[in-house]
Amino acid sequence: MLEQKIICHSTSPYSAPIWVVPKKLDASGKDKWRIVVDYRKLNNITVDDKYPIPNMDEILDKLGRCLYFTTIDLAQGFHQIEMDPIDRQKTAFSTQNGHFEFLRMPFGLKNAPATFQRLMNTVLDGLIGKDCMVYLDDIVVFNTSLQEHIDSLDKVFQRLAEANLKVQPDKSEFLKQETEFLGHVITPSGIKPNPNKVVAILNYPIPKTEKEIKQFLGLAGFYRKFIQNFSKITKPLTNCLKKGNIVNNSDKEFIRAVETIKLLITKEPILAYPNYQKLFTLTTDASNVALGAVLSQNGHPICFASRTLNEHELNYSATEKELLAMVWATKYFRPYLYGRKFLINSDHRPLQWLHNLKEPNAKLQRWKIRLNEYDFDIKYIPGKENHVADALSRVKIEACNVNEVTASNVATIHSADEDSGEFIRIAERPLNVFKNQLKLIRSNQNCTNTCKIFSNNLTTITYTELTTEFIKDIIKTYLLNKNTTILMTDDDDFMQLQNIYNRLITSNRFKIYRTMKELENIEDYSAFKSKVIEIHLEGLHQGIEKVSNCFKQKYYYPNYVKEITKIINECELCNHCKNDHISNKLPFKVTPLVHVLICILNLLQLKKYQL
Repeated sequence: MLEQKIICHSTSPYSAPIWVVPKKLDASGKDKWRIVVDYRKLNNITVDDKYPIPNMDEILDKLGRCLYFTTIDLAQGFHQIEMDPIDRQKTAFSTQNGHFEFLRMPFGLKNAPATFQRLMNTVLDGLIGKDCMVYLDDIVVFNTSLQEHIDSLDKVFQRLAEANLKVQPDKSEFLKQETEFLGHVITPSGIKPNPNKVVAILNYPIPKTEKEIKQFLGLAGFYRKFIQNFSKITKPLTNCLKKGNIVNNSDKEFIRAVETIKLLITKEPILAYPNYQKLFTLTTDASNVALGAVLSQNGHPICFASRTLNEHELNYSATEKELLAMVWATKYFRPYLYGRKFLINSDHRPLQWLHNLKEPNAKLQRWKIRLNEYDFDIKYIPGKENHVADALSRVKIEACNVNEVTASNVATIHSADEDSGEFIRIAERPLNVFKNQLKLIRSNQNCTNTCKIFSNNLTTITYTELTTEFIKDIIKTYLLNKNTTILMTDDDDFMQLQNIYNRLITSNRFKIYRTMKELENIEDYSAFKSKVIEIHLEGLHQGIEKVSNCFKQKYYYPNYVKEITKIINECELCNHCKNDHISNKLPFKVTPLVHVLICILNLLQLKKYQL
């Protein structure tokens, strides 16, 4: 970048964090990288540039009736615009090799999209709408005849040359009769949705169990008001959910019902074209096997998407998977969302405060920075209301061929590989379940206390000030030679500890985790039994599963499920009620001969008691 005069050495008092992230693969198939600077604080005090971003509907309407198309991508995008000398110092950033500032407009600035769109509209003034259309750094040239198309290309390239704008051939396609532009496939017969948008729904496997049927019906039923005769079509599926019925997924009616619903849900008017004057809603979800997302407006779906998790991502915590779903989905739907305010729906409540979150590990911080280029709010929705994205995330769609890598999966394939295991990971389980427990609490005095609870080692350290030497002692004593889980509620202190840990520890074969949850230990069995009976009675003699779920929300006792089972099974009232439900029917058919034998046995039993 220094050689290309995109940046220069700086003496600016400003400094922003920096990250290096991969670009999506282009036609050359070569790995390329992009520097991303975290301009959050600068963007917060920047006055908005209200220059309008083009309406995609108007662009697509003009393209659908043409015969020849050329899509042109500008090389290095925003870097082709020179920074005002007065404002260069504000873009400064630091690396190990020095302090630098941008001579060209960097990615990540709040007003960069509006500035670039103004440039393109000025350069191609008089050609837009007639020979070409432009959306940020994407240009499409369209015509009804080959000669007109060549003439239009000549005009566009002449304007770009006069403005000294460079084109990237690897990402450009010339003289096509069918091409992809802004998430749609442009053909001479008109505009149609990109098949990649609906492949997640079309690849949904035939349900094999009652649970899978309910998931599929939850996916389709959310949009039942858009499908005529929905109940009639899904009758073969709902019949399988009735008591005593068996799921027969090889039945022709069963298969036809699934395929019909899949077909209807991905066709107009279900999969509608977007209205760019209205607010977009992006609904995301992550399960243990996949990610799911739906782009919609007013509850009406526009695009579906899902992908499986790779072997590294399967080990992520729930929070990391849910945030990964957001990062992947925003990149997948970037043509719709970039430069516009939108809403993200998630059934993971902690992400509701993403903008104010001080991340506990570098992975979440890096992903949050990627999301900073978008303007969005996050809304929490209960899991039971997140039917579509939830269903998509719980179906393991077959992965694409390695040689057929697309933009939608390249965006996240690297996300696990680039993260180092040296960072302290997040554990979803409470502190109580781990062997070596370390509690770090900021207080008005310095104190260290060590004790054993249920054969687990618990060390509680209170401190008034977290100095570098103090952190080094903690790392040396508690984090070097054993698996340890840390409970530290102060995010700033934890980030300080993690930064020093990362500098000092280059390789650690022991696992270090951070947890945000601690339960109340019940060390005495009699107290444990009293608490279980109390929960059991308050819930009007709830069963073992419900009592266990209620107990584990606040309390901890080893092997609590096994012990709760014993206690519930000793309940006299529960046992009495169970006996009342025992059937009095004989396990065999009573024939006349059997009846005689029963009478003889009863007489013998009666004489025995009389004797």
